[in-house]
Amino acid sequence: MSLSDIGSYASIISFIFSLLTLILLFYIKKQFLFKSTLDKNTAELKKLSSDISSLLDSYENNMSELDEKFRIIDVKFRFLEKSANGNLLKDIKDARNKIMLYYKKPFFSKKIYKSIQAARDIKISISIIIEELNYIKTEIKVGNK
Repeated sequence: MSLSDIGSYASIISFIFSLLTLILLFYIKKQFLFKSTLDKNTAELKKLSSDISSLLDSYENNMSELDEKFRIIDVKFRFLEKSANGNLLKDIKDARNKIMLYYKKPFFSKKIYKSIQAARDIKISISIIIEELNYIKTEIKVGNK
């Protein structure tokens, strides 16, 4: 084995380490972004959730405001979905699917039929996600994450 062969092997090994470093850097950046915005996102979701609860009391009169709140929550869930994993990711996807079904039109109709039960299901999903975010915050404070 010559010196040039050793240099070639070292070059290949260093390339593999460089790829691993880039992958780990991407993961660390994703987790840091998630953790740094966790308090803000949790507080905003709590506020939106309480607004939705009060709007659900008179559903027929507040449909346009509920639409606005659901759209805002969908945007927040899209952001959280990028950096979430495990059960939180599953619950966010489930909540986003419920929001999409809320706005889905039947095949032969031009009108969207929104129901109060679908809106309540979305509210329940939001509450579940808020509780999971609170649990993650607690884990971070304790040092488990």
